Amino acid sequence: MNDRAARMQPQFFDGAAGRLFGVQFEPATGTPRASVLIIPPFAEEMNKSRRMLALQARALACAGLRVLMIDLYGTGDSEGDFADARWEIWIDDLKRCASRLARADPTPLSLLGVRIGALLAADLLAELEGVERLALWQPVSSGAQFLTQFLRMKLAPTCWAAGPPTWERSAVSSRSSGPWRSRATVLRSNSQRRSRQIL
Repeated sequence: MNDRAARMQPQFFDGAAGRLFGVQFEPATGTPRASVLIIPPFAEEMNKSRRMLALQARALACAGLRVLMIDLYGTGDSEGDFADARWEIWIDDLKRCASRLARADPTPLSLLGVRIGALLAADLLAELEGVERLALWQPVSSGAQFLTQFLRMKLAPTCWAAGPPTWERSAVSSRSSGPWRSRATVLRSNSQRRSRQIL
């Protein structure tokens, strides 16, 4: 089936702490035979995967499924600040999304969790009845490890805003014949060696 066989409907609806933005995809003709709730990744991963997930949702709709793709509270185009978002709010909102799909048409429900959305999907599965399938796309296995990596990525630009670390500037700029010159030489040679290995 081609892209014209699917309809796309952007919409806002009430969540636990504010209005949520979602996009629903449906077959252009006929009754959907099942529903899929896409639980998105987080932060930059959500932004970078948005087009890919929209293409996946459209393909599923072309195959006869109803698909709901949402922005979690405090993210994307949904209301709220990220600082106010809580895991419990997200789970509650996802339960509301599942109920919304069931009211539209009581067809079997599948969950598609992407990255950190896989952890949400696993928690949601424990609280929902009637979920027929669970699909996890590049799932994050440790929320704590993911958050640590996320914070490091956020802090890295700040740490380097004033230039390289002080010890590196001192080593490279030193003109003496002392140990700093040796260290700078070692740093440069190691860096060149790593560059050759990468290339």
